[in-house]
Amino acid sequence: MNWGHGITIAIISFITFILSILYFNMPKSADLVVDNYYEAGINFEQKIQAIKNSNAIKNKIELKKTDKLLSIIFPKEVIMDSIVEGQIHLYRPENGNKDKHFPFVKTSNNIINIPLEKVDKGNYSLLISWKTKTKDFYIDKGIVTL
Repeated sequence: MNWGHGITIAIISFITFILSILYFNMPKSADLVVDNYYEAGINFEQKIQAIKNSNAIKNKIELKKTDKLLSIIFPKEVIMDSIVEGQIHLYRPENGNKDKHFPFVKTSNNIINIPLEKVDKGNYSLLISWKTKTKDFYIDKGIVTL
């Protein structure tokens, strides 16, 4: 084998390497955490205050999972009748199309049930936010496997 063949093989190998990198990295989606990130940045101070308000709750929110339901159990300190609005967000980091939003449904027993038949199996970050007339609350329960 002479130098010409070696250089040709090296160039073809390099081109194949570059094309394989492009091929494996192109289909990745670039979902944003929020679609309107500029507005979310402006409201960041409100979110920080909502987290502080949530941290002031002595007893923490508990989760119980069965085959058909995810139960979010609020402590007795959270008075459901005082909640004006709220949302439970199941955030799927690798695919924004699989995110799920559930409105707050006030209950007398401080338990909100989410039917799992509406949710694809996988890992989700559970984000809970609600408002009363005077305060906002925000809790990130971390990764939940459903």
